[in-house]
Amino acid sequence: MPWHQDLAYLNPEEAGDTLIINFWIPLAEATADNGCLQVIARSHRVGLLPHEHRETVNIGVGESDMPEGEIVTCEVRPGDVLLTMERLLHRSLPNGSATVRWSVDARYCNIGLPTGRSHKPGFVARSRQNPASVATSHHEWRQLFVDAGLDWTEKTRAE
Repeated sequence: MPWHQDLAYLNPEEAGDTLIINFWIPLAEATADNGCLQVIARSHRVGLLPHEHRETVNIGVGESDMPEGEIVTCEVRPGDVLLTMERLLHRSLPNGSATVRWSVDARYCNIGLPTGRSHKPGFVARSRQNPASVATSHHEWRQLFVDAGLDWTEKTRAE
């Protein structure tokens, strides 16, 4: 995966002012050898960069647009959580091992703020104001996609 900011995969005009926290949770040890994440420290401060470099279906930041900064290799173990945000420049290293690197990726933003994916339903995990809106199972979240006429298995990617 090339260097990128998650906001470029969303609709930046819609969600450009929304703080979106990403929780990257490894289900197996993630090392440099099997494709862990790398981040550029403090790169969230440079704003949204042009994402005109393309590797297969994935877009990213070209070499000439890369900011200066310390590259941090984030080796993590099951039980760890790597927190990032929508503007942090990051990438996955290639998996050079014979094993699969499994992880869970979940995002959070305040209820009512634009997510940059207005065409895809999110789910409410907790709400004091509207407890009936809380999705209590993955079945309920999947049903939101069905009700919206969407394939819940489709991977979102930039066009």
